[in-house]
Amino acid sequence: MSARDLRRWNGMSPRGRLHPSRPEPLRVRARRLPPPRERLIHIAREGDTWDLLGRRYGVFDRHLQAWNKDQIGWTLEPGERVSVWIEPMIHDAARNEGPAAGRAALIPAGAHSLGTPQSGRLVAGVQVPPGEGYERRYPNSTWGTTFAVRHLVLTLDEFRQTSGYLGTLMLGSMSFRRGGRIGPHVSHQAGRDIDIRLPVRAGFPASQPATHKHLDWDATWKLILAFARSGAVQVIFLDYAVQRELVHRARRNGVSEPQLRELFQFPAGRHANRGLVRHSPGHEGHIHVRYACGPFEPTCGD
Repeated sequence: MSARDLRRWNGMSPRGRLHPSRPEPLRVRARRLPPPRERLIHIAREGDTWDLLGRRYGVFDRHLQAWNKDQIGWTLEPGERVSVWIEPMIHDAARNEGPAAGRAALIPAGAHSLGTPQSGRLVAGVQVPPGEGYERRYPNSTWGTTFAVRHLVLTLDEFRQTSGYLGTLMLGSMSFRRGGRIGPHVSHQAGRDIDIRLPVRAGFPASQPATHKHLDWDATWKLILAFARSGAVQVIFLDYAVQRELVHRARRNGVSEPQLRELFQFPAGRHANRGLVRHSPGHEGHIHVRYACGPFEPTCGD
């Protein structure tokens, strides 16, 4: 359902908003009913903050403050009893999830998507960490879901170790820490989308947008293949003309037609419902990678 639907069902104005500290009943016509939230009591310890607890339990820190505003001040003191209303599926996934591999093991659990990439938010977002072989151009907008960031880090590390590419990948925006709209981007609102400049030939300036003549085509092919192998990507947006060049080069190198059909929309047409890689205008020098919803993200949608 959309925010517009909720406002219409409840007689609200087109820009009407709810306040978390003033609960109001809402009329909801749900297609599926998620399990109700459950109340936990957390005993505050030295060093606890609202932000830290929000990440631990997978909730917005401002909601934590609203739930406890009558009992606790703006800062937490050791021994205080903090009410936390958890989403059971998300909390259980964060608590019981097995250890991730490599650097992904350092990415905290609990960050999840609320809504769609085009109209959503990010709850308890986790930041893409610094790493070898890539640079975060906009660190303040490199936040995402646990599922997306863990898989992104694993893919970037695999690419660096196996591709032979010696350049630096430039990471663009993913999401703000709490999601929402980023400048001119339509999506990137829920922690599942990230822009990555395509690998370029040696000597090309890091700050410049890439074009066809600057690309390292072998490394570009290996980068797309690494994301495809992750099994976590829903779609990759890339200009149709760049797809054409990649497919032609892959054919000359003996890549099979079934694999190319699985990967690319080309040559079926830029509106064809085929392939992991799809055409989108304005994506000549970079890919836009969209991750799938994680296995325990009941509030994530498309």
